[in-house]
Parts: sequence; C-alpha cells; structure tokens
Amino acid sequence: MNEKKFPWALKYGVMLGLTSIILTVLLHMLGLEMNRAVGSITGIGVSILFLVLCLKAYRDHNQGMSYGEGVGLGTLTGVVSSAISAVFTYVFYKFINPEMIDKIHEMTLEELEDREGLTDEQIDQAMEMTAMFTGPEVMSVFALLGGIFFAFILSLVIAAILKKERRPSFLD
Repeated sequence: MNEKKFPWALKYGVMLGLTSIILTVLLHMLGLEMNRAVGSITGIGVSILFLVLCLKAYRDHNQGMSYGEGVGLGTLTGVVSSAISAVFTYVFYKFINPEMIDKIHEMTLEELEDREGLTDEQIDQAMEMTAMFTGPEVMSVFALLGGIFFAFILSLVIAAILKKERRPSFLD
C-alpha cells in the first residue's frame, strides 16, 4: 500500500513553489519586499502549511507513514519547491526587478553605518561581501540550497508529529 513519494512531492512542491512566487510578487506590489519579518513569517507559514498538507495526505492515503517516510517526502517536496523558487529568484532579480539588488545594498549600508564601532574599512569590506552574495545567480543557488535545508528541518518536526504506524493486514 506504500506508494512512491515523488508524485506527492511533485504535487505539493509545485503548489508550494507557486504560492511562494505569488507571495513574493504580492509583497513586492505592496512595497513590503524589504520587510524581513513579514517575508519570513509568511514564508515559514506557507512552507509549514504545504508540508503538513502533503505529509497528512500521503499518510492518510497509505493508512500510515513512518517517520523516515515523512522526512523523505517533506525533503523531496522542498527540493521541488526550491527548484521552482530558484528559477523564479533568478528571473526576478535578473530581469523583472534588478534594481532590488541596489535596494538590498542600500539597506545593508544603512544598517552597517548605524552600528557603532565599525570603521569605514570594515563597512567597505562588508559591502564587498554583500555584493558577492547578492547577484541573481548566487541568490538562486542560496534559494535552492536554503529551501531544501529548511524543508528538511521542518520535515523532521512535522514527520514526528504526523507519523502513524501502519496496522498489519492479514489480507496482504
């Protein structure tokens, strides 16, 4: 009765990836793209929601789910959604809104200048590092790897909560 996980991961991963894109565009349209708290809360909430829906649907369909199955399925769902998000991240920052990178640099510079005790040389070094990590290509890689890691961590917790051992069937 244990079905393959990929169709489940594909279905819910695509839904999570597309929902994340819609939220990103919505936050951009509302002028909240630089608000880290709003972005983090909505991103975490949506990720938890879709991982719970995915694991619960899989568990219910298969009359149970082991902890390992749940972690694997949740992580695989994260791979699918992160791949979609990584492609969108590249397109968004490279073609749709390249000026957003300049806004990130400006915000970083303001934060560094507000810190006490930093020399101009330290600020310049920090800004060089920021520039290295804020290109569309690098941001896409971080979206992919970070999304997978985040889905794995969430899956560890969600699978522990939703696991349900299958009852032995004498008819199989």
